[in-house]
Amino acid sequence: MSFFPSKTLVASALKTRSRRLAEAAASAKSDVSYPTPSLEGLTPNIYEQALREVNDHITLDESLVEKAKEAYEEVGRYLVKKLHWETNDIEIVPQGSAATQTLIRSPGRKDFDIDAVCKVNINRIEADDPIGFFETIGDALKRRYGKDVNPKNRCWNINFVGHGFYLEFTPSAPLETVSLKQRASMGLAVAFEPSYQATALGVVDNKERGWKPSNPEGFAHWVSDTAQLQLVLRQRLSEEAVAAAGVNPVPDQNVAIHDTLQTAIRLFKRHRDMCVRRNAFQSKYQPISVILVTLVTGIYKGLAKLGHTYEHPIALLTDLAELLPHMIEHRDNDEWWVANPTVEGENFAEKWNMDGGKRKDAFDSWCKLLAADLQRLLKASTPEEARKVAQEVFGTGSDQRDPDDGNMPPKPERQHPVIPVKPSNGLA
Repeated sequence: MSFFPSKTLVASALKTRSRRLAEAAASAKSDVSYPTPSLEGLTPNIYEQALREVNDHITLDESLVEKAKEAYEEVGRYLVKKLHWETNDIEIVPQGSAATQTLIRSPGRKDFDIDAVCKVNINRIEADDPIGFFETIGDALKRRYGKDVNPKNRCWNINFVGHGFYLEFTPSAPLETVSLKQRASMGLAVAFEPSYQATALGVVDNKERGWKPSNPEGFAHWVSDTAQLQLVLRQRLSEEAVAAAGVNPVPDQNVAIHDTLQTAIRLFKRHRDMCVRRNAFQSKYQPISVILVTLVTGIYKGLAKLGHTYEHPIALLTDLAELLPHMIEHRDNDEWWVANPTVEGENFAEKWNMDGGKRKDAFDSWCKLLAADLQRLLKASTPEEARKVAQEVFGTGSDQRDPDDGNMPPKPERQHPVIPVKPSNGLA
């Protein structure tokens, strides 16, 4: 079971596509949005090498990822010593892109962020004061890292200046250690997806001044479990992460092209970042990574449940892109929803309902640009042409160097049109 209705949404999207294409054929129109690509007569190897090169280009250097891992291990050891905790009172695990093997190099940014959850056994710690718990950890971090530590709503941001990364460090407690009374009073009387309930957490939410339900580790397992489903009829290669006592390692970020789900997420994230860089929409309205990961994983899982298979990753990638805009729920209360698959009632798209439609417009625009750019790639007739298109689309050519590759600024790139957004209703 999952709180994200993968099968239902994908089945509905496929019906919509079939009806749309039938109507287009009947009216002899060719301007159909999100056209279904035909791979008949095409040689998939034309695209494979081009996409592999993009995937390799956007992969972070493992030595840098290793340094980030060492940094959060050091943070954990420091907190144990400074706050006089027992070693087994704290566990630090990666979350977000680091946990789902979807970290990428973003164009125009020198540093990358790595998210980690600090899970603290609060049986022996004052648990009825979550804000005090949050601030105690922050005060300790400030004594160690000084002005490079800054609070956010649910985490502490630690900037490792000169190291190429910063750490988003989220204090939390295993939900089972939060009393039932506190869970009810703080809104934690919610359901969790049974398969991942063991990793459910209470995280400190400063805006709400209390504990809030979360399950980043369960979310990462949901993505990983979904990735094991075989949609592409070719053998996959994978490695098991080795867990260390107390601190979990960052999964290897080297993802093969046939690890289709993670590759799709990485390519789509890069495309989104390039759209921002090309001023197609503003970065503050871009689809955030957790929404992108949820939607792509949900489509992948829905296709698997419906028995779909593909001969090559390029065919699956194009279907993922085509179905993407149809995976947003529009609920009866006129709200856009992207449900957390592991926590009942959490809406990743909550801010979409508070900005006058700007985030939804940016998402729709991005989906159209992504589908159009993949269509450009599919029209390539030779490996050389495919490579050129892929480099332009994902900004990875030798004449479009990322700023973090050196001091040479990138050359101007093909500009996507700026997508107009609806007038704001005053909510920002």
